[in-house]
Amino acid sequence: MLKQVKRVTIRDVAKSCGVSAATVSQILNRRESNYSSQATRALVRRRAKEMGYQPNFGYRLMHGLPTCMAAIVLGAPATIRDEYIQELERLLCTRLSDMGYAVCIAPMPQDREARPAVLDNLIQRGVEQLILIGPVFDNRKLAELARERQVTITGYESGYENDIHVDVESGMLQLLEHFRRRGRSCIRAVIEPEICRCSALSRFFGRKIDAESPEVTAFRTLHRAEEGNYVQQAFDTGYRKTAELLARTPETDAIFYHSDYFALGGAKCLLDHGRVVGRDVLISGFNETRAVSTYPFPISSVSHDVPRIADRLLASFREESSGKFVIAPQVILRD
Repeated sequence: MLKQVKRVTIRDVAKSCGVSAATVSQILNRRESNYSSQATRALVRRRAKEMGYQPNFGYRLMHGLPTCMAAIVLGAPATIRDEYIQELERLLCTRLSDMGYAVCIAPMPQDREARPAVLDNLIQRGVEQLILIGPVFDNRKLAELARERQVTITGYESGYENDIHVDVESGMLQLLEHFRRRGRSCIRAVIEPEICRCSALSRFFGRKIDAESPEVTAFRTLHRAEEGNYVQQAFDTGYRKTAELLARTPETDAIFYHSDYFALGGAKCLLDHGRVVGRDVLISGFNETRAVSTYPFPISSVSHDVPRIADRLLASFREESSGKFVIAPQVILRD
């Protein structure tokens, strides 16, 4: 027969901390009437976590009290495969838990018409804070939802009014300029057509660049929702497009790739063609994956500075500083 475990109460936490039950209730329920010191609040939350205190969620929900529940909403569910997105999710979950929040991760369905119902269901279940990763749906409707349902919404690359954006173009430009500083004169880019619209390429080459420009080898956009292994598809595409580039422009001595996955395929192609990566041809990817950081030949890349993104998200999340913020990427040069 299983032994029944005694439920830890607010009074138990209060006794452990040497404060009143009312003080503990105010702190754990994040009531505005709480005037405890920062040290007391930290002590109560730490001891409640150590003792395994679980709030009566049903009571909170029925009486309109703070639920201390947050949801990380994935606007593009397939991005969960990206290493930096996984790192961001882990970091947010850890920090929110330390702040006393319960956290769920909610991938949005591909059908955008079904997304409002999913968000509404989360809110009905007690979620009062939403962190969007990627676009979810109409941002005007999101703002209306925040006002009507009294939830806090902030986002990363979501386009919402409270949003964190990484300056991808500055990362691209720094990588391209690094190639030039290293004396490379035949610099090319293997990218999806949409990236051609980035001003970084036109600024670097000194004229308008598009998918038909000789400096660019463009390829069909790979949709992550398609069946098959996206990483393998990107590797194969990087290999194939690099072979086309070398056949057309054999004097190429530096290549910027759409992401690390394409760069790894390109590196394999270069080696198969007798070119030494880091000596004959400098290459760079984007997103700083583990595969690139441990690759035997040097591949430069760009990191999204996940800890800083998490810090900024949580600052907006707590409504300490809302609005749109741009974060500079971290460029990792290897050659």
